[in-house]
Amino acid sequence: MTQRFGLHAVKAAIRYFWLRASATARWVASLLSRPGVGGWTLLVTVATLVLMYRQIELANEQIRLANEQTRLAQEQTRLAQRQAAIIAKQEVLLARRAELAVRVGDKAVASDRVSVQIVMRNEGRKTADKYQFEVFVPESASPEFSSFKNSNLEPGVGTVAVDGVQYKRVFGFSYAPLYPKRQADMFRIDFAKPPKGGSSSVTLLWEVVAEDGVFGREGHEMRTITLAP
Repeated sequence: MTQRFGLHAVKAAIRYFWLRASATARWVASLLSRPGVGGWTLLVTVATLVLMYRQIELANEQIRLANEQTRLAQEQTRLAQRQAAIIAKQEVLLARRAELAVRVGDKAVASDRVSVQIVMRNEGRKTADKYQFEVFVPESASPEFSSFKNSNLEPGVGTVAVDGVQYKRVFGFSYAPLYPKRQADMFRIDFAKPPKGGSSSVTLLWEVVAEDGVFGREGHEMRTITLAP
């Protein structure tokens, strides 16, 4: 609104200067037709005309700048509207995505072994149609894996070292859909019960990869779950 008002003001100024210049030109013509008009009068008159036309040129330049500012403002508005639309679309997409996490289910403790159910939990608002995952269990706990459900696993595919600790690696795919706010049993881990006076827990590492992203990573480190007997 301010820019539009300024543009109208500049145009009005140009009309004013143009009308004034025309009137001055008519006045000069009538002045020159009179007898006895000297050279100094003519010189002052010409200088006045030159100044008037210069003012008109400046006013035209102001109009051009005002038009350019209006165009830039319209372009900025268009870009801001486009950015707002993209952000709104991203918010909708983020609101409807799967959020997968490996969790511990029921436990069974025997005299020298502990059995833990591993489940996959979807905390998001979108169904995860398929996903792949990795679970590392310390090799020192002598882990054994069984009761594979809803997944195609390759248990105990070699060992990996993380921060100097040797882990047994479980790698698998699941093609069973996991609905929002639901969980599915994946497999059981049976490991040696830590001796009294020593470490009282076993910590596993996990990571899940799905259509909506990678879960279980904090920077370059995998998230952990403590299996406390």
